[in-house]
Amino acid sequence: MEEQSIRQPQADLHWGSVLQFGLSLLGTLVLWGLALMLGMMVFNAVLNAGGLETAGEAVPLLLMAAGFGFAGILLLPSAGLAFLRVIQRPSPNWFRLRQPGWLILGALALVGVGYLTSKNTLLTWTLLPIIHVSATGLAVLWLIALGIRGLPVGSKQRSWGIFSAGMVIAPGMSLVVELVVIVGISFLGLTYLSRDPAVAQELMQLSEGYLANPNQSPDAILAFLEPFWNEPVALFGVMLVVAVLVPLIEELFKPVGVWLVAGKGLTPAQGFAAGILSGAGFGLFETFTLSATSGADWSLVVLARIGTSIIHVVTTGITGWGLALAWQKKRYMRLGLAYLMAVAIHALWNGLVVLTVIGEFWTDPSGFPQLLVNIGKVSPIAFLVLLVGAFGLLLGCNKALRRAIIPPADLNEPAGTAGLSDGVSQESFGQGSGPQA
Repeated sequence: MEEQSIRQPQADLHWGSVLQFGLSLLGTLVLWGLALMLGMMVFNAVLNAGGLETAGEAVPLLLMAAGFGFAGILLLPSAGLAFLRVIQRPSPNWFRLRQPGWLILGALALVGVGYLTSKNTLLTWTLLPIIHVSATGLAVLWLIALGIRGLPVGSKQRSWGIFSAGMVIAPGMSLVVELVVIVGISFLGLTYLSRDPAVAQELMQLSEGYLANPNQSPDAILAFLEPFWNEPVALFGVMLVVAVLVPLIEELFKPVGVWLVAGKGLTPAQGFAAGILSGAGFGLFETFTLSATSGADWSLVVLARIGTSIIHVVTTGITGWGLALAWQKKRYMRLGLAYLMAVAIHALWNGLVVLTVIGEFWTDPSGFPQLLVNIGKVSPIAFLVLLVGAFGLLLGCNKALRRAIIPPADLNEPAGTAGLSDGVSQESFGQGSGPQA
């Protein structure tokens, strides 16, 4: 009797993992391309300036190039884990982080080292880029560890995919919509201001001056526009965009990583954890693009951006919780309240930034509402109160969600974080074994 070969049915190709692999790899190549382009700009600036000593204005571009390059590296785990799923191979083991508190201590230590490094030209050009990405990366990883501690985060593939989507897709979508809105409002504002011939003449002179020297620092541009910061209509226009429209737009797109796993039966705890990952990715990318500065200001800007990352992480976590609650239990009212709460926190932060920056250029604040003037005077205290409140909200939400899924006796047991996630709870995003896409 002839032996009949038994054919084992092959698993279908997991197209979600194929898509994740392709998009992650494409994102890596795009970010590395941007880093290379910025690096060439830095090289050209150094040549034109005649050396490193006189090319200090190119340091922010160097730091931005380092940030883009590091962001591209952070997309590789998403691509690698998705590829392993496609070829039916198990994912590797990850390190387990037992004491996340060391992360923020390391980040703060690096900020101090970076401050000293920025005082030396050679060290600024050689070490500061490494310190820049390391300090910001450790701070964001610390926030992730606190936010997802003890919560069901699912497979490593999905966790890295959510983080990567928040880091690349969310900023891209937000930027496109924000540019359209800003261009439209700017056009309306300039049309309104140009009705006055004197103002129209000033606008013409300012535009000519900027076109003559477009490579100016943000501080120089703000000083350049100083005549308009004393106009209430200018302040209200900036507040409308930065403190209202931008939070509305960003809080809609920041949880894109959560939207990508819609329909997977997410619990509220899982939605919060997914929101933490997506918001952390968004905050990290924004930090890489907005904290690139040189000199003694570097350490202050990085510390401020760590505060902004706290805001991004907690607001996206709240929205992710609301999304999961709406999908699972049809609680759409709570989703709306969660979204509005996230927008309110973000709006308060951005509004304080506007009042702090523009308030430095006020020569006669009598034309502005006294409430805004008073808030601008106490903005450092307001920043601190908002940060402490947001950080407390992050810890409180985490504890409340853990209490809902873990017996109270286990709440104080240490929970590790493997890489970005390690399934530190009994639940997972998906069913079955192996990486979940």
